[in-house]
Amino acid sequence: MSVQNEKSRYNLRSKFKLQLERFSLSENFFDSCFDSAISMSSNMLKKKLWDMSFKESVDGVLKFFGLSVNEGGDGSKRINPELVLPLRNELRWQYTTNIDKNFLKPSFSLPCYEEAYTKFSKEFGTDQILKSGIITYLEIFLRLDDRSLTEKTIYLLKSKRENFIYGGLRNIGMKSYEANLFISKGEVIGNFISECYLLSEENGGSIMEDNVTSQVEATTASPFANLGHLLKDKGIELPEFCEEESTITPNIPVSCEESFSTPNIPIQNPSESSQTEGSVSQHTQELDKTPELPEDEKNLEVAPIPEVLEQIMGNAALVDDFINIYDEVVKAGLDVNYLISKRDAVKTLLDGYFGLLEEASKYLQK
Repeated sequence: MSVQNEKSRYNLRSKFKLQLERFSLSENFFDSCFDSAISMSSNMLKKKLWDMSFKESVDGVLKFFGLSVNEGGDGSKRINPELVLPLRNELRWQYTTNIDKNFLKPSFSLPCYEEAYTKFSKEFGTDQILKSGIITYLEIFLRLDDRSLTEKTIYLLKSKRENFIYGGLRNIGMKSYEANLFISKGEVIGNFISECYLLSEENGGSIMEDNVTSQVEATTASPFANLGHLLKDKGIELPEFCEEESTITPNIPVSCEESFSTPNIPIQNPSESSQTEGSVSQHTQELDKTPELPEDEKNLEVAPIPEVLEQIMGNAALVDDFINIYDEVVKAGLDVNYLISKRDAVKTLLDGYFGLLEEASKYLQK
């Protein structure tokens, strides 16, 4: 079926145009998506592109752009699933071309880190979106400055056993479905962490420039492990009891889906059954089994989660976007508290400003 091939307002790459022709779509079919993308902060778009890389998280991003790969009556434009990856890559390209030529390029604090990244990049592959997301995870992970956890994670990632590699990836903060995708890259990631860790001990400080901020929700195995510190950095105070430790005794073992920082607990992929081989060492057998809870610890009550954290967890993506936008506003030199206090007046001003631009554009098109 042929369609009227209306030209796009954007300079699309030839390979993306071929994909549009393949599915009988006009060149301007995704223009509204590009409009939304180039209006975002770099961190926000980076998170959207990362989520488009996984089937478990792609639907939310497509919905944000008014798209869907499924039939439905929600008003979304339906696209073939095969177009998701080309669209993701074209969004990156358009933002890089029109907004920020250094988009997704990491800025390292020292040349030695950049040399380590160059080696990692060659071994990992060419997908810049995935590499950028992994670098963000690793930057946060290394900032924890936990020697024991770091050494354990490097050991797991360099293992030949998939369940160990999976555990190492979960240690650096990846969600379960993200970790499953990168199991084949475990050794490459482990080598990069090892090299950066050694360099940080020699040189001190962070591997990235100080102005590099994170947009990734998970910082350790728990997606909210570092949330309190992030919010405090932005001037948002949580109740004191939010910082208190759980009343559960520290020796209670937890499953790999809950924590990967417990020193002697196995780290296994939930989809894999535990393996027992007569030739494996006693140490490996200890890693592969989950200890039984003592009777007097099975019925311990967990302290209730404070309401403010329930609200944050229920709106994790929104809070994440808020923190990133806050950074962009402050970076631009604006007073956030002033903007909030004058919200209605500022909105009126902006509405008038954009209205004038719209009127002016009509004359320019004539």
